[in-house]
Amino acid sequence: MLTEPHESTCDGRLQRELDFLFGRINYECTTDVSYPRHFKLESMRRLLDRLDNPQDSYDIVHVAGTKGKGSVCRMIAGALNQSGIRTGVYSSPHIETICERIHVGGQPISTDHLTRVLGELRNVVLELDRRAETEHWRKNSFFEIITAAALLYFQQQGVQHVVLEVGLGGRLDSTNVCQPRLCVITNISIDHTKQLGSTVDRIAREKAGIIKRRVPVISGATAPLAAREIRETSAVCDSPLIELGRDITVQPLPGESGDLNVRFNTSGSLPDGTDYQMNAVELASPAMHQIENAALAIAALKMLARDRAAINENAIRESLRNFSMIGRCEILARQPFIIVDMAHNVASIRALTHTLRRVVASGSGRGRRILVFGSSRDKDLTGMLDSLLPEFDQAVFTRFVENPRATDPQQLLETAQGVVQKSGLVVSLDATASPAQVWQRIQADLQSDDMLCVTGSAFLIAEMRPLISPGSRRHDSDLHVEGLQPIR
Repeated sequence: MLTEPHESTCDGRLQRELDFLFGRINYECTTDVSYPRHFKLESMRRLLDRLDNPQDSYDIVHVAGTKGKGSVCRMIAGALNQSGIRTGVYSSPHIETICERIHVGGQPISTDHLTRVLGELRNVVLELDRRAETEHWRKNSFFEIITAAALLYFQQQGVQHVVLEVGLGGRLDSTNVCQPRLCVITNISIDHTKQLGSTVDRIAREKAGIIKRRVPVISGATAPLAAREIRETSAVCDSPLIELGRDITVQPLPGESGDLNVRFNTSGSLPDGTDYQMNAVELASPAMHQIENAALAIAALKMLARDRAAINENAIRESLRNFSMIGRCEILARQPFIIVDMAHNVASIRALTHTLRRVVASGSGRGRRILVFGSSRDKDLTGMLDSLLPEFDQAVFTRFVENPRATDPQQLLETAQGVVQKSGLVVSLDATASPAQVWQRIQADLQSDDMLCVTGSAFLIAEMRPLISPGSRRHDSDLHVEGLQPIR
């Protein structure tokens, strides 16, 4: 269960609403759930019906996928905002405060607005709770309530577009109650196997559940089985399909000396026969795999631009040039080089290792290479460490303390020892009880040419990032940072 501690300086009204919200069942913080039994859309639909379906009052881009969906959402929304189109973004999970999940015009929801919108939802949810007890419904969950809060807030703010990120899967996700203008499915790989299945095609089938009849689909799923599932679902729904690698091309370009930003060319063909090409696009990220996400975002924007003349190439270029996202290959310091990344499955870890090699090749991190790693219990630990450990001289394993899904550090250490023994690597291995203790040990010894990478889970980043960069938390002036805690 997700809990939120009290803070004496936190506004009492806000704390009341947070206590109510964080008192609900939260599937982000437990693996003790049955899919699809615990994942139904009826409760979400009842809640939105009582709110007069705010999701019908704006155009929606619905984004699913195993990795990259959060980045694609922010890239699309950034260009829309840059074009002068008032845009909302809903994403999950949050890293430092729950306000991160809801953005309008590039700014997170304020605590005042969050208090108000949660307050409006409270009586509706309580009424539905009472009916649930007599009519045997499942009560609304944390994710359903915060999703409904976002959709209602977007309506109140008069947004024109909303970019809506799927939380888990797609078919039975709480966001899948909308009628989108466009669907985007990013790369698909093995993750959340307990809920979605253990094969790529089964996982892709769940992601493809967001596809609606005759609504265009942009797909970045390049694995053959995943691509087949999306093609078949699109065909059944009579939905025009644009695919990365077939209709969308992307070509990396050499970077400038010492500059970690990636550059690329991209081109595409839209369903109406329109072709486009953008050359020498610069993306403010050291992660080469992000160019595929950017190519998907550009394709989506080109589709939307057919009806929104304000969306132009200059706006797209400017937004990508200034792209940033908490916890996604985020550079927190240069000397020593400190990077944090939410990679939490084998595919995303492999993408991270490519980024780390770019960092070293650029001249950063030429000293010791230090890994801090923590992960949830339901992940492929051996697969992730097989890819990670060859890149480091030293690895410290820990657990995030604010979520019960964490793997014990000793188990991580034993798994790493098995990987090292099998491969013959020379890596110093250690385990420490908490992120705070890890940082206390490491920071005193960091040298200017060292590289530190923190990865394995969004939950670990949520706890490590404020320790490394104490001024990173963004909050309203009337609320101390403890009032809106990382996800638990």
